[in-house]
Amino acid sequence: MGELQGRAALITGGTTGLGLEIAGAYLREGARVVITGRDPEHGARAEGALREVGDATFVRADAADEAQIDASVERAVAQLGGLDILVNNAGIGVLAGPLRTPLEDFDRVMAVNVRGVFRYAQAAMPHLQQRKGCMIHMGSDAGVIGEVEIGVYSVSKAAVHMLSNMLAIEAGRLGVRSNAIAPGDTEPGMRHMGPPGERDRP
Repeated sequence: MGELQGRAALITGGTTGLGLEIAGAYLREGARVVITGRDPEHGARAEGALREVGDATFVRADAADEAQIDASVERAVAQLGGLDILVNNAGIGVLAGPLRTPLEDFDRVMAVNVRGVFRYAQAAMPHLQQRKGCMIHMGSDAGVIGEVEIGVYSVSKAAVHMLSNMLAIEAGRLGVRSNAIAPGDTEPGMRHMGPPGERDRP
């Protein structure tokens, strides 16, 4: 029996990369998971692979869209019968220094990486509180030490670390933990990390 036996987890950005690996690890530890992502093809492929390991469902959702965030949380809760764990993993970046980052790309990164994390925490909180669950927010070493080549991404991840701290204080009073983790470079890298004006890596 795994350490997460019977737990219900929602993992945003769970169709590729770290999110997909986290989902697989949770399943192997006995959890049931719902993963989100924007791309239905990647979602179907990820769901198929994860179902070979355990109980997994893909829900299409854009972490920059408030209505889709709320709907995905409600769908996850209905599918899983409650919620113990929120993994705020969805993230995007721009391969440019801050002075070369167009305002449109700045807004897009902040919408997903900061506002999306903020809104998912708010939407999931009532359900997590019922089970004294936890939130895990995907930060980055770039949010601690900063990398000018991905400057706006670094700023967004610094905001995630501070948001996690604030949530830890407020939600902790209600029995829900909040933690951020800061991975370094991980192969094959983020799919949604491209040059200005491009959503995905070439």
